[in-house]
Amino acid sequence: MAYFFFLSLFPLVLVLLTLTGIVGGESAFDRITQAVQSTVPDYAGQFVTNLIREVTDRRSPGTLSLGVVFALWAASSGIAALMGGLNTMYDVEEGRPWWKRRLLALGVLTVGAVLLVVGVAAVIPTEAWLRERGLGVSMSYARWPLGFLLLTGAAWIAYWFLPAGDARPSGRKTLIGAGVASALWIVATLLFRLYIASFGRYNRVYGAIGAVIVLLLWFYITALAVLVGGELAATLQSGRETRKSAGA
Repeated sequence: MAYFFFLSLFPLVLVLLTLTGIVGGESAFDRITQAVQSTVPDYAGQFVTNLIREVTDRRSPGTLSLGVVFALWAASSGIAALMGGLNTMYDVEEGRPWWKRRLLALGVLTVGAVLLVVGVAAVIPTEAWLRERGLGVSMSYARWPLGFLLLTGAAWIAYWFLPAGDARPSGRKTLIGAGVASALWIVATLLFRLYIASFGRYNRVYGAIGAVIVLLLWFYITALAVLVGGELAATLQSGRETRKSAGA
């Protein structure tokens, strides 16, 4: 999953650049990239910045250009890998044909990217409106719970739509797993950033590829957090079904 997340990074930036050309404009794209750069651990931040600059320096592709279609297809590889990981967590065999799995991954990625861009495009004028009325501080405090809700919603979508067959847990169990995954990811990311800033000297040991290694490790931690949340949701559902059987 970490490998495919890494490979999906470049095409995903291209997709977001294209979508913000339709909704939100340059300010929305800048807001998204700033959030990503502030989240990525040290050493890897410059790598992501250079990647974004390389994408934006090129001519922006058309809305329905072939390049954007291929970028969506490539970026969906990360979602497809997540699909396989969740099938393992839920102990189910994959019976769907490859084209159906890929179309599902493509649909989930597209919907997620569109919701992200539309959400950011709506937040920007809301912040400006609040600042004009002297309420800008309230929006800065609201970013943390809003970010947590966004992460939880993304995990919930993954747990609900991606596993094969009827493996998905009930809505409440899925929401619990998504919330735990979000909290676990936030704590793990903060600890990993602290480790990299204090002890990890990957740039001295590995040179130029140190940023790539740090980014891959962070994607690995992200994948673990998502899978642990999925395992928790599946375990809660399994326990509920066991109690039902025992009661019957």
